[in-house]
This record gives sequence, structure tokens and C-alpha cells, in this order.
Amino acid sequence: MPQRYGWSVTGMDVTFGITPAGEAGVILSKASAEASFEVPLTVERTAGAP
Repeated sequence: MPQRYGWSVTGMDVTFGITPAGEAGVILSKASAEASFEVPLTVERTAGAP
């Protein structure tokens, strides 16, 4: 990513997760899922920036 005002993104990590869940009886009676999405960024000031 381009530098702006002496700051730049030096790292990015993307995490996506799905957690399935269900209740079982004679047949599957209820099902659901939960999703999560994370994008942590590392931002650093460039040496010599004003």
C-alpha cells in the first residue's frame, strides 16, 4: 500500500472462520453456523517522516 503522511501499512493478516452447530434427535432437528472475519493491520511511521 502507498505511504501517506509518513505512515504505511507494513503487515496484514486475514482470518476467516466458520463454526457449525446442530441439535440431533431421531433426525437433525436444528442446525446453525457462526462466522467470524478478522483483518488486523500493522501500521508504522516511516523513519525521517515529518
